[in-house]
Amino acid sequence: MAEDVHTASEVDLPAHAETYHHFNQLIRWTMWSLAVILPFLTVWFCTSGGFLGGLATAVVVGVVGYYLLRPRSEGVGHLPKSEFPTAPHAQ
Repeated sequence: MAEDVHTASEVDLPAHAETYHHFNQLIRWTMWSLAVILPFLTVWFCTSGGFLGGLATAVVVGVVGYYLLRPRSEGVGHLPKSEFPTAPHAQ
């Protein structure tokens, strides 16, 4: 049981940071797609806006959402690969 304990020098920090980054991207774009689909379907089926009203709403929400979520070289929640943490060297 004691063999399963990992120390900080054994943890693969760059792989962890990259996995976290990809998971964050997955969640971000999944939420964006839901934010586009829900207003589209709501306007299409629950109002008199019809298909074209829903489509127009989806396009507006999609463009604004993409603009806010687009990949940036700097900003909150974005860490370039060159700045991923590195594992401390074992001595």
